[in-house]
Amino acid sequence: MKPNFNLVSTGGVDSMHLDSTFVQHIIKLHPDGVLDTSWNYDLTEHRGLPTVNGRIYKSHLLPDGKLLIAGNFTTYNGQPAARIARLNADGTLDNSFNPGSGADLLIYDLLVQPDGKIILAGSFNRFNGVAANRVVRLDANGAVDPAFNVGVGPDGYKVDQIGLLPNGAIILTGTWRKWGNYARNNFIVLNSDGTLHPTYNAIGGLRYATASDDGTVMEIINVKGENAVIMVGNFDYFDGRAANRIVKLKFQ
Repeated sequence: MKPNFNLVSTGGVDSMHLDSTFVQHIIKLHPDGVLDTSWNYDLTEHRGLPTVNGRIYKSHLLPDGKLLIAGNFTTYNGQPAARIARLNADGTLDNSFNPGSGADLLIYDLLVQPDGKIILAGSFNRFNGVAANRVVRLDANGAVDPAFNVGVGPDGYKVDQIGLLPNGAIILTGTWRKWGNYARNNFIVLNSDGTLHPTYNAIGGLRYATASDDGTVMEIINVKGENAVIMVGNFDYFDGRAANRIVKLKFQ
């Protein structure tokens, strides 16, 4: 047993934890739940090595064992990492992934397409110096993909969830009233190049059940074998009809 007396409870009094190990923000576990000390760990000091200096909102494990992370951080283990980074299989920063100066504000969600390209959504205005209003797509090496462009994009302050249909259409949810010149309440479907999908947007959009930041879609889940998704979150109407926190959308 390894007691740790240097802790304070929520009530402000001393407490003792057994078998505690200091780690920061992100860890790797063995299948049985035991901490994997081969991943970003100091075997001499018996503690996790430094990771990010802010919050991680989304991570994605790649087929080669590397890990994409995105959120509201600017460094990883003291090295620059402007709100997105790719980690090697041992937890070190993968310097072959180069997003340049990255996002100027936080990233809420990321989605890796079957071709390896990475869609990012958040509250950012620019990515690596290029105008990117809340949404951008990167090549697998971290460079901005110029073939993807949402144009003016949303008038709201964030895009926070990304979905991908089997036909390549992209679903986005967040907080906005207009997308470019079109009225689109908190929900939109784009073509694979970022342009407005011509037939999937004849709907009344989402109405959130609360005006707070928690009033959002929390997850977009693909339905196996269908060109459809299930959306869950804190909303009460979709397309003008009652949809109490969950709705299934089928696309032709």
